[in-house]
Amino acid sequence: MSKNYSANLEEELSDRSFKYVKQKQNRFKYFFKNLVYQRYQLSAKKTTTTEQLKMLAQHIFANQPSPKQAHSGIPVGYTYLGQFINHDMNEGIELFAPFKIVEKPFEPISPDELEDKARNKKSPFFDLFNVYGEEANKHKRENPALYEERGIRFKIGTNAANADPKNAVPSPQLGLKRDLPRNEVSDETLAPYHPIMADIRNENNLIIAQLHVAILKFHNEAVDYAEKTMPGKSDLQIFKYAHRETRFHYQWLVVHDYLKRIIAPAIYKELLTELYDGNNQNTIFKQANETIPFTPVEFTAAVFRFGHSMIRQEYDFNENFGREKEQLASLNSLFDFTSQGANRIEKRQKTDKTLAPQLPADWIIDWKRFFDIDTKNPDLAHRFARAINTNMALPLKKMPNKDHDLLSEKLTKKVKASTNTFNGIMRNLATLDLLRGHLFSLPSGQETAQAWQQMEMGKIRPLTSKALKSNNSDALNKLLKESGFLEHTPLWYYILKEAEVQGNGKHLGDLGSYMMGKTMIGLLKKDVASYINDEAEWTIEKGIIAKVTGKPFEGISDFLRFAKVME
Repeated sequence: MSKNYSANLEEELSDRSFKYVKQKQNRFKYFFKNLVYQRYQLSAKKTTTTEQLKMLAQHIFANQPSPKQAHSGIPVGYTYLGQFINHDMNEGIELFAPFKIVEKPFEPISPDELEDKARNKKSPFFDLFNVYGEEANKHKRENPALYEERGIRFKIGTNAANADPKNAVPSPQLGLKRDLPRNEVSDETLAPYHPIMADIRNENNLIIAQLHVAILKFHNEAVDYAEKTMPGKSDLQIFKYAHRETRFHYQWLVVHDYLKRIIAPAIYKELLTELYDGNNQNTIFKQANETIPFTPVEFTAAVFRFGHSMIRQEYDFNENFGREKEQLASLNSLFDFTSQGANRIEKRQKTDKTLAPQLPADWIIDWKRFFDIDTKNPDLAHRFARAINTNMALPLKKMPNKDHDLLSEKLTKKVKASTNTFNGIMRNLATLDLLRGHLFSLPSGQETAQAWQQMEMGKIRPLTSKALKSNNSDALNKLLKESGFLEHTPLWYYILKEAEVQGNGKHLGDLGSYMMGKTMIGLLKKDVASYINDEAEWTIEKGIIAKVTGKPFEGISDFLRFAKVME
């Protein structure tokens, strides 16, 4: 067990728990290894799969439902909370053998090779390593650039003056310290004012970048509280308290807010009971004959990518770029204010003098439009994520920053010679998701559902051929039949179709719900430093938000208010 750091702030977090994370949890492993081997052997004999997957990807963008039909009833911010959680849990598999998929056709990599060579740069736990860095327990000694001079508060950036004087600053009473901290000196190898952060992927788009800022500010608010209420404590002790409170509240909302929104209600109720049953051995890892947790390849490369279907092509972002002025923020515009965004890079290359180094104040996010939404108000359909189904927003057919993300460094001669092909694949999100599944020899949805049933980890209703063909065009159904995808459906596509059929686009279906819920809850229970395993029996009622506000903590909106980024 870890040390009782909750009760005794003089003690550091358990060294053992962090070494456990660093040394043992950096593995990607297949959950259904036997199925993967079978799929790998079959794929080696079939040369047409890659082209058929590309054709399937085109159908995902072919039929665009109306906005009312497309919305899920899930506030749109949860799309990006999911992306943040994904970044916290894993990094590395998306770039493992990335250039291989430009070959026509390419052969899947060996499952043994993936497990042997692919390494998770993060731990699989909900420990905010994407914010604090891998060595957060060592305080400022490991990540001095992230912190102010004393090393206990995160640096926060100041927003630039409005580009357009007519545009109001969202929530001016909350101030202009709502940007990522940035380098003050431009570097030729980076965009001007490159952000200072533990994981640059959290600047993938403006929404997740602003969420990262909220986490930084939550920690700083916890520091302020500790300084006022815990006189005599050292800087290190105050930092540890703020780190723990930030992490525990985040872990709690992952389960009680995010997971609750995206999986089937009956399955959520079942898994919540499992979370608090006190039996840390009753997890998916035991059933996979593993004592040490790992990041399941099927989970990270397919199941947790369901959120791609939730992305909208435009957002009611704030009062400047929202319904009031009939000027919604396009998905592409969210990449204009990130250092890796294609538009920003192009402007930098042209030495565009209008490019603000910091986030302009009129582009500060209004979180109320992303989370604090009346789910029963039909007039607010534009503030909900798209339905979880087999249709994706058109801009995802040509992502504005994908080629820059992956082609910016160490571009091989092979890729240079086939840049158009590479860009076409990497910028089409559906193609990328499907080809990656093939590259990793992921089992089909049907095979996975059957195996899950056999392991008695939950009752699954496998999709029938009729269900897989429902609401499809004739051309799509013809492709599904001729390609064999009707009987052996790519896992990622199967998860989306299951949500469409069984969840009516409002939540994941049976297999998706169990694989998301069991994985997340299993990891939380296996993390010796999580709030579930805290020796002082930390509860949300004992947390800092309840102490400060006197009200129960219910989820992300309360988190953002405490961080002073939402009214």
